[in-house]
Amino acid sequence: MLANSFAIILLSLVVGIPPLVFLFFAISHGQFDNIGATADSIFEVEELRYSRPWETREQAEERMQRHGGLLRNPQREWERWL
Repeated sequence: MLANSFAIILLSLVVGIPPLVFLFFAISHGQFDNIGATADSIFEVEELRYSRPWETREQAEERMQRHGGLLRNPQREWERWL
């Protein structure tokens, strides 16, 4: 029983310590300082200007100030590539 417990503890340390090291390394080098910009980085410039029905009026106005006026949403996904 002791050998199995030791193996499980050792395996959990080998699997668990490296992600923690990388997480603290990323935090110390500022990777999580500006989460808002990271969240917006997946969008293209035009997508930031599409109207979003789930937003509050304040959120829409803030986005309009940051990225410009709202654009008409494409009816189908492929329309924006035409």
